[in-house]
Amino acid sequence: MTLPRFSLPSQPAPFPGDDDPLASPRVRALALEIAYRLRPVCGHLPEGELIRLVTRLAVAQHRANTSPGRTAT
Repeated sequence: MTLPRFSLPSQPAPFPGDDDPLASPRVRALALEIAYRLRPVCGHLPEGELIRLVTRLAVAQHRANTSPGRTAT
């Protein structure tokens, strides 16, 4: 007996209205706030890596706050 293969989608399904999260002023403001707070701790990182890190954190925070079942504040 052979079990079916299990595979995950390569990209998570986007939330409705979540075409480009970086277009949101709220996400950009959150990224700046995160960068301001992490700069003393992550000062050893090159600027490009720090920008990628805070952008990913801001998008993740935005998605967690606006996930289905939660209301954005």
